[in-house]
Amino acid sequence: MKFATCHPDRRSYAKGLCSACSLLSRPGAREARRAYRKAHYVANRERYIREAARWAKENPEAKRAAKQAYYSRNKAKSVLYKHARRAYVAVASTHCTTPTEASIRALLAKPCAYCQASPSESIDHIVPISRGGLHTLTNLVGACMHCNLSKGNRLLYSEWVPPVSERWLYAVRWEEKAA
Repeated sequence: MKFATCHPDRRSYAKGLCSACSLLSRPGAREARRAYRKAHYVANRERYIREAARWAKENPEAKRAAKQAYYSRNKAKSVLYKHARRAYVAVASTHCTTPTEASIRALLAKPCAYCQASPSESIDHIVPISRGGLHTLTNLVGACMHCNLSKGNRLLYSEWVPPVSERWLYAVRWEEKAA
């Protein structure tokens, strides 16, 4: 039995290649396979996203290593992204006064503006900078990491609704009892 030159652990077929590589060596085969995979991804996008999220949750070290490997392979791209983001924030900051360090500390001292249950751990733009929001004090709120990360760059109430906090539920129930 002959073994393939492309994959020595597989049996050789046409031109010394394994069956998979010989199929891909046909004219137009790579493009057809790429088109099929793209169509399959589009049709099953939610499943792919769910599986990727599950894998990332189960393998945090591997995810971190993959992210570091990506940034080390694409240093120029990641540096350009960081510079573009910084410039975007700088342009958004020029329209009005920039928040001072003291005002940001004051925002972080309050509970999460969205769920009111957790302490503020990060600053969130109500209207995201990527959606044309400004980096001003009127567009900033303190938010817990869960609310900030789940909101992402979505607009408040039209695309993302804050989680109902236990405090709010308790207040509603208290008002119902009083009435």
